[in-house]
Amino acid sequence: MSQEIASSFRLARSVFEAETSPPRGEKNIETLSLTSEEEEVLALLAEPMPRDELLRELGIPTGTANVLLAQMELRGLIAESLGNVRKLV
Repeated sequence: MSQEIASSFRLARSVFEAETSPPRGEKNIETLSLTSEEEEVLALLAEPMPRDELLRELGIPTGTANVLLAQMELRGLIAESLGNVRKLV
């Protein structure tokens, strides 16, 4: 039983670290090709902020903002954890 608990803890910890750690490899913001919308998101994320607040600040339709944020997360530019979005570059 204790081995199962320890194994579950290690799994939960590795998932948490994967979700909150920046991707491997350095990303230099100066060399990235960013759209104006991506630049705006990164400018707004000087500090991590709740996703809902970020969507309001962007002032674009929710569906469009969700696609933009998903693309940025896939590119390793931002990360979302526990409802807060933060930049990784």
